[in-house]
Amino acid sequence: TVRGAGDVEEFVTAADVARALLFLVATFWLLRALPGVYEFALFPRVTLDEGLKYAILTMSRYTVFVLGFFLALAEIHLDLGRLGWLMAAIGVGLGFGLQEIVSNFVSGVILLIERPVRPGDVVTVSGITGTVQRINIRATTIMNFDRQEVMLPNRSLITSEVTNWTRGDTVNRVVVPIGVAYGTDVDEMTELLGEIARGDPDVMTDPGPVVVFMAHGESSLDFEIRLYVPSPSEMLRVRDRINKAINRELARRGIEIPFPQRDLHIRSGLPAPGALET
Repeated sequence: TVRGAGDVEEFVTAADVARALLFLVATFWLLRALPGVYEFALFPRVTLDEGLKYAILTMSRYTVFVLGFFLALAEIHLDLGRLGWLMAAIGVGLGFGLQEIVSNFVSGVILLIERPVRPGDVVTVSGITGTVQRINIRATTIMNFDRQEVMLPNRSLITSEVTNWTRGDTVNRVVVPIGVAYGTDVDEMTELLGEIARGDPDVMTDPGPVVVFMAHGESSLDFEIRLYVPSPSEMLRVRDRINKAINRELARRGIEIPFPQRDLHIRSGLPAPGALET
């Protein structure tokens, strides 16, 4: 029995329990079926990006779970008013051991609503760079470039500095530095590096590559090629090809890439008094 308001007893029958279990089973079944239902019935009819689809699906699953849970409680005549002691205990728990979990949950909801990062985005968070796979209740899963899944608490994506490499615009800049020996013709080197950059098929023409003579270094004349690629996935491949092309052209033209050089001055003079005594 469940004692209600005014000390009126309410009996929980086997049928009530069966209906509550039925609600729970239906809730979990719907949670599993919801992605397929949306993909078949809703998403083909509207124009949404992948991040918004994921956010709608996740928020819908949260809503279905909460509604199913409370409907099951209602079938056995339990409501929040009669569970005041339980809610108080939960409140105490939230104040101590569960505050991080609640913080991560709220942060996950914010991520789904504001969508500063979305599944499929390439991000850098706390020194970790990778592709966002999933935004769950507690944590966000990122696949790094070593093919490892890294679980980051949702709170870190809200409170930490996050670099989103693909948010809005997937174009990224690549900087390729190169130093050549003193005595090299600066104008010739600038033209050579420009030709190499413009000759790569994945380097964008708008904005086009730029060659900058950066400085007279300690051992070399320092240049940089600054170019743009249409996607972060092209950055390493383009950098590799550009560096190989530079190495080939410098070797063919006899242009030296110098090693660091130091001038050593040795001072000689009379030995200190007593230095030659044995």
